[in-house]
Amino acid sequence: MAYRAACRAANAEINASRSAFYTSRLNEVAGDPRATWHITKELLHSDDRPPLTSRHDAAQLCNGFCRFFTDKLLKIGDTVTARLSTTPAYHRQPVYKDDHARLLDELAAVTVDEVAKVIRSLPAKSLPVDFMPTSLLKSTVHVRVLIML
Repeated sequence: MAYRAACRAANAEINASRSAFYTSRLNEVAGDPRATWHITKELLHSDDRPPLTSRHDAAQLCNGFCRFFTDKLLKIGDTVTARLSTTPAYHRQPVYKDDHARLLDELAAVTVDEVAKVIRSLPAKSLPVDFMPTSLLKSTVHVRVLIML
């Protein structure tokens, strides 16, 4: 209990210090819109870019996702099969084990029209973390789709 209380107190002090720091910085540049905007962007982390991933690392990540989801689907299939084996025969359908051997081997190529259709079907709402409002993405879909593919 004392440890948790100490952690909460330390966290409160850190947050108060951070708040005082940025309040001070914003007060120093009061009246200067450009400097205020710069500090605001810094606060919102809008300039943070994720590190670039090498082709090798990206391939490893994709293969790891593929293995994870393939294993997950196989476990689900095994669970379903095990549970079906305890049900009466008239409720069961035949299960073909070889059908899942090709799961996630490859992804089909997509066309420009398919991507455009998906973008156009997006809901019109945007989140603050979106780098571009959905309405702008949808209104320029004919240009952006060509860039994305």
